[in-house]
Amino acid sequence: ERERERERMNQNQQQQASDGRHEDDAALSDFLASLMDYTPTIPDELVEHYLAKSGFQCPDVRLYVLFTYLLIFSK
Repeated sequence: ERERERERMNQNQQQQASDGRHEDDAALSDFLASLMDYTPTIPDELVEHYLAKSGFQCPDVRLYVLFTYLLIFSK
């Protein structure tokens, strides 16, 4: 699933580059793309389980990775 998301992100970045998007948009896109390369120490399934248990639902896999990143580096 991450691989499909990564491919979709690359396509979006190419589209944004051809559209001449603002530099902030490009920086945000780069950050979100880097999340897909991040290998968390907490398994994705565990994060998804607890977020779902709390009522969080989102089709964007990057948000789950972002939550994992924040959990680990928030100390």
